[in-house]
Amino acid sequence: MKAVPRCGPPLAGTLFESPSAGSEDSIKIGLDLDEADPRGKTLVNDSEWGGDYFREKTISLKRDEEIAFQVIATTQKHYCEFSIELDVLSNGKLTNQRIDDHGKPFKVSARNTDYASYQKMYIGGVANDDGSGKWRSVDPQTYQ
Repeated sequence: MKAVPRCGPPLAGTLFESPSAGSEDSIKIGLDLDEADPRGKTLVNDSEWGGDYFREKTISLKRDEEIAFQVIATTQKHYCEFSIELDVLSNGKLTNQRIDDHGKPFKVSARNTDYASYQKMYIGGVANDDGSGKWRSVDPQTYQ
């Protein structure tokens, strides 16, 4: 598994901040879009990369069997549009499968830790301390 990215400067318009409050266990594959050749890696935790997932593991499926991966693509430097390419071995034949968002690229942008660089900002979920969990507007110049 590898990403095929096209990257440029990160976005700085509006930030929606809603940190995760927990999730179910799944097979997590990380794609670091800041690398020259981003390949699927094991994700040790949400911020630490392991080795190439598919050099360490092989997934074998029986006919009509399915498996789902949670793909986490990150960048610390860019805004990227990307698709994912998989090499699939089926009946002794190697094929390449491209995965995208219904014909459009997936998109991700580096998140600037300086909130003041954003024009507008909204917080929701556990970040919204009014207890409602709903989205509310905050001033990016003063939010901490």
